[in-house]
Amino acid sequence: MLSKSFIASALLALAAAPVSGDCAAENTVAAAAGSAAFPIKCQSFSYERFDIACSQRKIAITVRTNPTTGFDWHFRNYDETRLKVNETRYEPLNKDPLLAGAPSTGIYEAELVADGKTVFDFVYMRDWEGGERSDAYRFDVTAENDGSITIESISPIKEL
Repeated sequence: MLSKSFIASALLALAAAPVSGDCAAENTVAAAAGSAAFPIKCQSFSYERFDIACSQRKIAITVRTNPTTGFDWHFRNYDETRLKVNETRYEPLNKDPLLAGAPSTGIYEAELVADGKTVFDFVYMRDWEGGERSDAYRFDVTAENDGSITIESISPIKEL
């Protein structure tokens, strides 16, 4: 599980640079909102609707969601010997307690448990009623032996 201090620092970094990114010096993030130049040695950056933070083999994907609709983001189609899915947390966008069912921010966490390349799909879907899906992205990542993570590519998936 990602530590609270890692998540807090990652969220602060993401808040400070929500569009252009804050990646290692040798990497660039394109000026257009959400389009990244891959590969990226990940610390924190934004891609389309995602804010992504990495530290010591851990990856946190932050995105707006509303699980009360039955739809939520899920890690799918990954090698369990390389990727361990950790907890998901939700933070309300509006602190008004009378707004039950309102959208929130989801923080989805995973850990790369082995060196080398792996692929996972990040899918916005109902995990019931036949697995109806709305959106999906394929992440191609590499865990380096120093604990860093390189995002090789992120691409939309048309069909799962």
